[in-house]
Amino acid sequence: MLAVTLDLQCCGNPTNNWPEFRRQIEAQEIRSAIHRVLARRKVDAIVLAGDLNLVFSATPLAILTNPYPEPHFALAPVNAVHLDGTEVWTWDGRDSPFPSRPLDFSFFTPASLKPIRSLVLSTEDFSRELLTPRGFESGTSRKLSDHLPILVDYIWQKPLRQ
Repeated sequence: MLAVTLDLQCCGNPTNNWPEFRRQIEAQEIRSAIHRVLARRKVDAIVLAGDLNLVFSATPLAILTNPYPEPHFALAPVNAVHLDGTEVWTWDGRDSPFPSRPLDFSFFTPASLKPIRSLVLSTEDFSRELLTPRGFESGTSRKLSDHLPILVDYIWQKPLRQ
């Protein structure tokens, strides 16, 4: 399995577009590195996850998720939600002029992997009874970062090669 993490350039707006151009270049370089690995060795699955900072366009997402050689073809997004089952934001925009929204993603090779559980992890979603014995508070996630991690459990779609 090839696991790739990333954190693309932040920010940008229609009048200051250099961060978007940099995100696109970063995405192209990461995809090129993945292609180099795939050319050198057989990889059963790819997992790519991190902060895409898609604040201006989805172009970096399109660059990173396809195309890849067989059997990978394209990477699919994990459908990660908060414990309430409805919220999907991973970036906390409270106390800022920008709305909370998904900026962090996890992608996988659907021909090889199947996500069986996924969660956007926020301590605000857990009860005091669960948090206190572990030394956490409801706001611990927010104190650590304005981005929330995505947790995913995968199973193999087919047996690994022998």
